[in-house]
Amino acid sequence: MKIFINNSLHYGDVLLTRVVIDAFRRKYPHAEILLQCRTPMQYLWADYGIKIFEAQQDYSLLNPTPQCPPGFEFFQTWFGTFSDILGYYGLSPTNQIHTVNRQMHYHKTYNFLDLPTKTEDAVLNLRDLGLQVAPNTILVENGPAWSGQCNHGIGYYVGKLATEFPQYEFLCSHLPGVSLRNVHDGSKFNLLQLSDLSNKCVAFITQASGVNACTYTKYNLGKLRIFFGFNYPYKIWDNAALVVQNYDQLTTILREKLCTK
Repeated sequence: MKIFINNSLHYGDVLLTRVVIDAFRRKYPHAEILLQCRTPMQYLWADYGIKIFEAQQDYSLLNPTPQCPPGFEFFQTWFGTFSDILGYYGLSPTNQIHTVNRQMHYHKTYNFLDLPTKTEDAVLNLRDLGLQVAPNTILVENGPAWSGQCNHGIGYYVGKLATEFPQYEFLCSHLPGVSLRNVHDGSKFNLLQLSDLSNKCVAFITQASGVNACTYTKYNLGKLRIFFGFNYPYKIWDNAALVVQNYDQLTTILREKLCTK
């Protein structure tokens, strides 16, 4: 089997497509696989050692791109490819596998990918980079959310949050804009590095965007995850995140769920 996998959307979409790539490799271990995404995101798949074609722009259609060679089956892995699948499964690994399996049905290829039934099938499997954070570090996604899934960001409150919770360290994915002992600038780290750092963090305050996506590893299962200002109609991944709309709700959750441990 010859497989061409495309995801030319945002960083989170591309990173989480690793679940699909892994599922293909388990189901079709001898298949020839080619990949396609935009150039700045290619590092998210580079460790596979598979040829990655450059995408010139966002592409979310089912028709093969010009780079898809003859004889290859083209698969679009964007979460929103099929509105009914998106509405029912949200932005989840189950969505991605159903999205691919429906396309396999269109191609009359009926040996479908297996749905993720084990925890390890539904998380990112990334190389350990050996990066470390201070004890009691909370990862904060304070940069822009590209898909507009949040009404407002957490960035405005970073200084206030760090002052109110001095027992915690706050690793910010974007320039924090404040200079405090327990606030750390993580803007130099890419998503693979932030993923590795997240494995050592105690909690996440995110905007459900790319930085949030990189934290879906086996090491982060069960950790406190908060979506700040979230307004998306779909669930994200396993729907385990707590949603808050303002600073007071955020601090209440932190006191109840984290400070009492």
